[in-house]
Amino acid sequence: MKQNITKLLWITLIFAFVIAIGASVQSQILASATTDKKVLLENEIALLTIKLMNDSELELKDVALRIQGDEGIYFYEGREEVPIYIKTISSIKPNETYHTTVKVKSTQTKKPTANIYTYYGKVSELNTATVTMIETKTSPVTILTKTKNSAINLNEQIEIDFTLTNGFDRSIYGISAEIMAPNGFEIITPQIREDVLAPKAEMYQKFKVIAPEKATGKQQVTIAYGYFDANTPHYFEKTFKFNIERPNYQLIIMIGVVVLIVAGYLFFRKEQNTSVKGTGEKK
Repeated sequence: MKQNITKLLWITLIFAFVIAIGASVQSQILASATTDKKVLLENEIALLTIKLMNDSELELKDVALRIQGDEGIYFYEGREEVPIYIKTISSIKPNETYHTTVKVKSTQTKKPTANIYTYYGKVSELNTATVTMIETKTSPVTILTKTKNSAINLNEQIEIDFTLTNGFDRSIYGISAEIMAPNGFEIITPQIREDVLAPKAEMYQKFKVIAPEKATGKQQVTIAYGYFDANTPHYFEKTFKFNIERPNYQLIIMIGVVVLIVAGYLFFRKEQNTSVKGTGEKK
């Protein structure tokens, strides 16, 4: 009985020691996460700045970040939108501050607020988080976009109709819009700009790009636009996903062969009919 109690005490002490080590690693990091905007409109981009300070005399290795948000919050890895952003930091030296900036976008306006959770710590122990709250609102500036279809063939133009309407009762300024595509794509339509857009006025453009030969499969094209409202800049990105299909050349060749056979048959039949003499024809 006494041996069992002693064994239990040792297990408890070891478990507490492991937890203490993990907690000490977490407590050595001072973290903060802030956005450059407290209010985000639909599809508006903000910058989330994360700072991690090593508040110890020891070098911290294999530190990780995992950033995720409420429904409708996305982050950027390059041009790709992801619901969870993960980054590993090889080391943070004693008393050193590591900082990084991540683009964040809100695609929802149903709820008035949304939270962004920044987890940090050892790669295997991301238990500590800092929470950043943002407001989400609907903009009086409305955007309508339309595309023909999401599946296109190689060398076929991708076309997106873009209409921006100023729903304010005052003018907005420095309005611009452009289409962004992966490397190798041919952008046909250049950026459009308007210095001033009066209340209820519209700005329209049909954006066009062409995908290169190698760009098969799923591809992403983005319409980026922005404006100034009462000296406040707003920048937005709306993403469109396309599936670029390579033409079925075997099917095209088969159809061509069938067409040639039918055309040849009709031609020879016509020649045969014109060579037969009628019954009333003199011999």
